[in-house]
Amino acid sequence: MRLYSYYDKQAETFSQPIVQHTDGIAIRNFQEAVNNPEMVFHKFPDDFELYYLGDLDESTGSFSVPDDKVYPCLVIKASQLVDKSVSRE
Repeated sequence: MRLYSYYDKQAETFSQPIVQHTDGIAIRNFQEAVNNPEMVFHKFPDDFELYYLGDLDESTGSFSVPDDKVYPCLVIKASQLVDKSVSRE
């Protein structure tokens, strides 16, 4: 399982970790939230980013990070996922 977190630039905090199986699924779910008018990500897309934190082994409970990156690792910014055809009001 891969662990991710949303970073809020205004609050200067990371959210509680969320679990996804791949970056693609995490990005798709973030994109859905960014383009949902009821979500704070939609109202303030410049304030949020999705970060990969590392991996959690379900059978042992151990947490690890691959050696080839700096963590937390930026995956995508909310502003990159904005659907221009959706009203931002």
